[in-house]
Amino acid sequence: MLTALSAMVFDPFVPCGPELLQDPGLNGNDAAWKTHSPPGTSVAFINNTVRLTSHNPDTSVQIQQGIPRPDTRMVRFIARMRAEDVVPGDKKYNKARVILAQNDGHVKCWDVPHTLFALTGTHPWKTYTKVFDLLPETRNLIPTFQLSRATGTLWVTHPSLIPVTHAGCYAWARGAAYTIWGLFFVFLASTWRKGMGAFFKPLVFLSFAAILVGTLVPNHVKHDVTERIEHKVEQLSPQPPQDAPAPQPSNPLPLAQAGHFALFALFGFGLAVVLFQSPMASAVLDLIILAGSTELLQFYIHGRTPLWVDFFTDIAGGMTGILLAGFTWRKWRREKSAA
Repeated sequence: MLTALSAMVFDPFVPCGPELLQDPGLNGNDAAWKTHSPPGTSVAFINNTVRLTSHNPDTSVQIQQGIPRPDTRMVRFIARMRAEDVVPGDKKYNKARVILAQNDGHVKCWDVPHTLFALTGTHPWKTYTKVFDLLPETRNLIPTFQLSRATGTLWVTHPSLIPVTHAGCYAWARGAAYTIWGLFFVFLASTWRKGMGAFFKPLVFLSFAAILVGTLVPNHVKHDVTERIEHKVEQLSPQPPQDAPAPQPSNPLPLAQAGHFALFALFGFGLAVVLFQSPMASAVLDLIILAGSTELLQFYIHGRTPLWVDFFTDIAGGMTGILLAGFTWRKWRREKSAA
């Protein structure tokens, strides 16, 4: 609770420069905003708001501008958006989006986080904000509002792009939080040393270490690893014939959630064996504490956000491991008794 409260009290970033956007009031200044509106689409600037509409799923409609890179390492991008009846396209990024692309002087760098938010369906007005790390080689920033091969309507107002830097007080609070949680994790791990199972102790500590590494990884590193794995999976997946009908959209378990589930399942299985002589409640309590604390720590990790879905995925994976360990133990006892 203290971690969450301190993270909400201390804003991790403070402005360190002027507004970067030209015409942030969205007055339709042609010198600022470059419009791309093919047939079947439209762009309208109305009362400091831009409305992008598309009835053509085979093309994209957008407005964007190019901005020289500021002399900072981070920028905060803010926009207020709403969506109406947005139907996504075939690709995962074919949605109503607000993005911040980085250009190294030759090409756009898509292998770093660049999406402020992507919407489908209908959503009311909401303000979205995100801090982006700038690559050393970045020369230009390209804020873009678009319907990327998606149909429907996107409204955007009050955009802002401001250079930011870390706040001093936040750095002190983050250091204190890391120290306190580090000591707690050492204490938690020390309670497993006297447990059973010479083979399963390494499993518990290795899965525990992998969970902590995954928790502390900055968002841009997590994004890069996830993109590489998804690209590799897509390459290895069988491709349908050219004349085959388009596949129906599916909702597979996201890679990040699959990783959460798998690591906590391994941890839960090993922990249940190591603490076999203790009440099952001990293993369940350790599981809940670890799942909750790793999410809370993300308040202090740039670009990461604690999510309830991750917390419950962790719990589900850990409980699966604990129950599987219990099932395996009972089966082994039955077979031993029968022998």
